[in-house]
Amino acid sequence: MGAYFLNINRNKKSVVLDLKRPAARQALLRLAETADVFVHNMRLAAAERLGLNYAAVASRNPRIVYAAATGFRKDGVHRDRPSFDDVIQGESGLAALNSGPGGEPCYVPMAVCDKICGYVLASAIGWPLTATINCAQNSRMTICSKSAAAFLLSVVIATTNPVGTAPHLAARRASPSPIPTCFCRESTGINFSSTAMRSPTTYNTM
Repeated sequence: MGAYFLNINRNKKSVVLDLKRPAARQALLRLAETADVFVHNMRLAAAERLGLNYAAVASRNPRIVYAAATGFRKDGVHRDRPSFDDVIQGESGLAALNSGPGGEPCYVPMAVCDKICGYVLASAIGWPLTATINCAQNSRMTICSKSAAAFLLSVVIATTNPVGTAPHLAARRASPSPIPTCFCRESTGINFSSTAMRSPTTYNTM
């Protein structure tokens, strides 16, 4: 096993199942009978074909919290498109935002969209998981990576100019964040916030 697999799966129990085999599918559903949460990151159509959609899982455990991480909105035209982190970085605008001086889009060197989608999904699971402790009603949710990436870029989207173009990350001297960066004489930067915000130009001359 590689270092990456060992790192992200440390302290976890695992089992390998070929879900196209009926016996393997039944084995997974038996595990779901005693689980609190069922999470998958398959395309919704794939989960449907495998017989692992919400209805199938909930029929075996009426208290289950069913959570799906997808690439695109479940009610959108791209709902069944396969998705990878670099696809979402491109379609959300993150790669363009991170472009260099020449304007070429550049990926963030980590699966940042996958990670933020996972964090949002985990946060969403918390409420129904707590609420169903004394309730027999099940819950389901779908979080898509593209929407999570848009949330991550919400400040940039909000400050996009009227013609629809946003500044490149490498070319911006002033961050769109309400917390500005000030550069000291030694060329080091510090971030601070204030109850009375001034313009970045004012801060740079302090």
